[in-house]
Amino acid sequence: MSEVRIVWGLADWEHGGLLVPFAERPPMQWCHIFSRSIHPLHGMKAWGEIGLTPDQRKVYVLEVMSRYERTLRDHLDGLVALANDLYAVEGRRRAA
Repeated sequence: MSEVRIVWGLADWEHGGLLVPFAERPPMQWCHIFSRSIHPLHGMKAWGEIGLTPDQRKVYVLEVMSRYERTLRDHLDGLVALANDLYAVEGRRRAA
């Protein structure tokens, strides 16, 4: 599978939270890696919980403060990139 990416153009605001879909549904193992990689920025209260929707087709972020949208976007892009890198390493390890 190619790298997982989120589609910012389809992001949706709902009840003070943000839903951002993936271009394709990620593999289950990738979702586990992503979930383990989630962590808030220390000292910031710019947003609440980050996670995956039950169908694992979107990332959700609760309680987003609007002035931190760019910081949140960079944070989520970084989390996706990290999960992609770790997933690739795990795949190479399994293939060896």
